[in-house]
Amino acid sequence: MSTSRTLLHEISHLLTAIYPSGEASAVARLLLEAIGWGTVAVFTGKDSDLGPDERLRLQDFLRRMLDLREPVQYVVGEAPFCGRSFAVRPGVLIPRPETEELLRLVEADARSGLLPQGGLLDVGTGSGCIAVTLAKLFPAARVEAWDISEEALQVARENARRHGANVCFRRCDLLEEAGKAQALPAESGSTFPEKRQHFSPPAQALSPAPGQKTAPLAALVSNPPYVLPSEEAQMAPEVCRWEPREALFVPQEDPLLPYRALARLGRKRLAAGGKIYLELNPLLAAQVEELLRAAGFGEVRLVEDFDKKLRFITGTNPFLC
Repeated sequence: MSTSRTLLHEISHLLTAIYPSGEASAVARLLLEAIGWGTVAVFTGKDSDLGPDERLRLQDFLRRMLDLREPVQYVVGEAPFCGRSFAVRPGVLIPRPETEELLRLVEADARSGLLPQGGLLDVGTGSGCIAVTLAKLFPAARVEAWDISEEALQVARENARRHGANVCFRRCDLLEEAGKAQALPAESGSTFPEKRQHFSPPAQALSPAPGQKTAPLAALVSNPPYVLPSEEAQMAPEVCRWEPREALFVPQEDPLLPYRALARLGRKRLAAGGKIYLELNPLLAAQVEELLRAAGFGEVRLVEDFDKKLRFITGTNPFLC
């Protein structure tokens, strides 16, 4: 017979082989909760022992993490994002805390009345965490989410059902869809003058116009692939061995490929005054900023994450005179 505190200490010690001590303790607590030992039981240190099924599950969890270096989120099948728990499994990118900040940028602009009428589009939805969160933040909005992976879309739909979110999911190749757009005027040498106006209040801003099934977008949001293959050697094996490479890596010879496609798509689908919100690699920040400006976006702004790294970029689709 052992107390839950003793068990927590033993598991934490094992996990220090792959995690710093503080993180190992948090992960150990997560594993205990996944087998049915809640936080209260762990902190009260109740006298209890693992049953046969619990012991087998815990052994399997530890084997997968220590021997196979499988991410804990895949092991327990859950990952937190913006205060909600999302189902995850191999084939979808694990939601990151940094991406929560991308959603806060959208929310802040909407609450300040800085978005026009139109829908919301999440490109490369993965687990659906961005689209579902947007749908819960703005229940009156038409939220659309794309991914090229049917496996990812299955997980995203599962998460939308779990949280009661109204999201229209679509299997779509970003590069193919962006290729249907006409050449950007900025690409053919034209320029776009900006014209400011007062936007509608947020309650109206994210609602489709009456009778308009597919309104222009108020916001296009994406966390596209942005890791350079040259960075792989410095990455944790839990990431590069397990998470989908197509959701992580860009071509070394053309790392701006997804950003060009997103810029073109944004110019095609965004309403006048609509905004694009992208996560990016700090190493590519200056290049992505130049790309959005060249594509004709105004009010282009780079934003730091909580580690003071340039992690996000926003831009506004201009008004035509």
